[in-house]
Amino acid sequence: MNKNSYAFVIPAAIGMLLFMALILAWVFIIWPSVHFKPVAEITCLISSPVLAIAWMLNLWRMRKPEFLRRKPMEHLKAFLGALIASAMVMAALLAVLILLTSTALSSYVTPYEYTPGGSRSCSGILIFDPEVNKQIKICRASSRGDQGWVRVEKRSGLFGIVVTNTARL
Repeated sequence: MNKNSYAFVIPAAIGMLLFMALILAWVFIIWPSVHFKPVAEITCLISSPVLAIAWMLNLWRMRKPEFLRRKPMEHLKAFLGALIASAMVMAALLAVLILLTSTALSSYVTPYEYTPGGSRSCSGILIFDPEVNKQIKICRASSRGDQGWVRVEKRSGLFGIVVTNTARL
């Protein structure tokens, strides 16, 4: 297919726009509201190196000549890159799994502390969630003041929680 034709350019442009919209939805909607339970964190920590090792063994088993000619330091760099990529993929897959399988609705009242946003994080509130057993940050929560009480509404599942709403009391 000619890469200058409309039959190629229009689907490629639409695909790129959809991909960018998906990334923006992920960053601003999905990722701030999903929180992992310890079992999901352990699953991600164990499966990421396993995937990276499996990929490296597959390259070695296929005996790709360009891969076999490389120096050991380049093999290490490839493994570390595969480890980082597999960790990102596993975190994304687990977050989507949590988002789709969290069905048990619940709410509770807890004290909060306001945290300002920075250049790489959003402003929101810090609360302790007993289900995930750690402090979580809820971005863009409806809170005023530095401290107080807030009602947190969430959906729970096997691997984590999804915070659906917060209301200041």
